[in-house]
Amino acid sequence: MEYVIVEFPEARDVVVDGRKQAANRSGQGFSLLIVEEGMHEISLDGDPNYLPRSQKIVVDGTSPINPLRVRFEKV
Repeated sequence: MEYVIVEFPEARDVVVDGRKQAANRSGQGFSLLIVEEGMHEISLDGDPNYLPRSQKIVVDGTSPINPLRVRFEKV
């Protein structure tokens, strides 16, 4: 198991490899994902008011206290 934190300044569902994986409805602006090791494409669901539109990442060697951070900026 690998760990990824997706950061965005508002509540948003996270899409991993084309499938909705996490619902961030807390309004805290981040979601912790548990994914398999390897390459994944991450994006956000909803309005396309963020950049980049998607990010391809390689996840390896993470832990709950040291997750990979993926950040999207609101435009």
